[in-house]
Amino acid sequence: MRAMAQRTWKAGERLVLVDLPTPEPRRGEVRVGVRAVGVNPVDWKMRSHGPLRLAARVLGPRPPVVVGVDFAGVVDAVGPGVTGVRPGDRVVGGTDFSRGQRGSYADTVVVRADQLCAVPDEVDLTVAAALPVSGVTARMAVVDLGRTPRQRPADRRVLVLGASGAVGQLAVQIAKLEGAFVAGVCSARNAGLVAELGADVVLDYGAGDALAQARAHAPFHLVVDCAGGYSGAGCRALHLPPGT
Repeated sequence: MRAMAQRTWKAGERLVLVDLPTPEPRRGEVRVGVRAVGVNPVDWKMRSHGPLRLAARVLGPRPPVVVGVDFAGVVDAVGPGVTGVRPGDRVVGGTDFSRGQRGSYADTVVVRADQLCAVPDEVDLTVAAALPVSGVTARMAVVDLGRTPRQRPADRRVLVLGASGAVGQLAVQIAKLEGAFVAGVCSARNAGLVAELGADVVLDYGAGDALAQARAHAPFHLVVDCAGGYSGAGCRALHLPPGT
């Protein structure tokens, strides 16, 4: 198999094209012929950011280091004990260094079956490959961590900061699919996109303090900061009391 890799764990080392043995799937694993990959901030942070690089170095496979998480492709082999997935299936998923897996910047990946999901025929694999990291992050923020058992999704008011970014776009859509009122903060250039994704209110951070603008639409059940750098105290001031 061919992969883009760095030969050591030295920070920022250049990626080069390497040939590696094609892995065979073990029990519970699936081998996928990669058709497209996604590129995320975690990919370069794992190569350059000290704590992340150290964690990946300890938990991940030995060099050469193949980075990348997101991928989409077609299953070409399954290991013993795998059910529900078979060769020829179109799938999307993410690799996991903590399981000792190589990254997705390769023409072949091997992951566990529970790291995959099916891609409908009408969805292009290139589009699907952009979803795993951003999609999981957005769902965790809006649904898994951002909603209390007492809340009815359709009654919620959600503020998304950085609504035109990869995670923000998906957070807006997930919240709207649940029926929530959504306010999105982005640049004026991307206001039309965020409105098209379903935001009820679009705020331009270039027009002034975004949190001050959002105050007119507060309080919110959930504030999702996808941009980073916003004041925690400022976000909490827009939030309903915990548990409401």
